[in-house]
Amino acid sequence: VIETGSFWISNPDNGICMKITPSSGQTSTSRPQDGDKVTVLYQCRLQDGTIIDSTKTYGRHLKFRMGENAVIVGLERGVASLRAGETA
Repeated sequence: VIETGSFWISNPDNGICMKITPSSGQTSTSRPQDGDKVTVLYQCRLQDGTIIDSTKTYGRHLKFRMGENAVIVGLERGVASLRAGETA
């Protein structure tokens, strides 16, 4: 089931596929840039649905600065495609 306003993006070059769901009160149109601090909750799954990593495991949000290679490339690229309040 895809919520109203949701859409899928995929990039065959890097294998990232995400469902983007804007928040109802979203007003930001900008995406994070290199040097911006971001805070995310994430869950990384294999194609069969097996969870291989999740912030739920650690019990806290993941915080990092964009462009500093602090997280795996796929996560940073995915976050770079989102606006504040969107989920993927």
